[in-house]
Amino acid sequence: MIRDVLANTEGLTNVIGSLNEVGPWAQEAEMAQDTIATRMSQLAIGYRESPLSATYLHEGLHAGDRVPDLPVRYHSEGGAGWQERTLFSLLDPSRFSLLAVRFAESAAAPADLNDAVQPWRHLIGIVELAPAPEADRERFQAIFSRSDGVFLVRPDGYVGFASGEHAWSRQLDAYCRLWLRKDEG
Repeated sequence: MIRDVLANTEGLTNVIGSLNEVGPWAQEAEMAQDTIATRMSQLAIGYRESPLSATYLHEGLHAGDRVPDLPVRYHSEGGAGWQERTLFSLLDPSRFSLLAVRFAESAAAPADLNDAVQPWRHLIGIVELAPAPEADRERFQAIFSRSDGVFLVRPDGYVGFASGEHAWSRQLDAYCRLWLRKDEG
């Protein structure tokens, strides 16, 4: 199935790429390329209305949205201090990623962060995020709203759970109890 999707995407990309040779329609072809490529790669799909999506936010990234790639500062479990990387490079395709978003690196992570995830440690990795240097701060704020929050990202890069800084622990626990299996060991 995956090979078929890749083959179809490659074939369509080659056909669309040949449209650039048409000259007068180059601008329209470029717009068509972007739209078709996004749909073929399924990056335009959203799952906000899915029962697998739980959002407790009014603005910014919601459950059911695909996490966008952008430069961020991060601190991971057992990591040494804050470092810079792209958000996609921090996501693990073999497990869920819990993004604890902080707008100031000096702000403390939620005290109960590890405790809240403990029953699902075999399925969830924790990454603390803060905005990258000034150039990308505005985009970071537009994506993650303007207050600290918690986002559980599925292995496919879509947000399953999104909550602000208040009451997130109980909400995340309820979400995980409904959709994830506790560690039996």
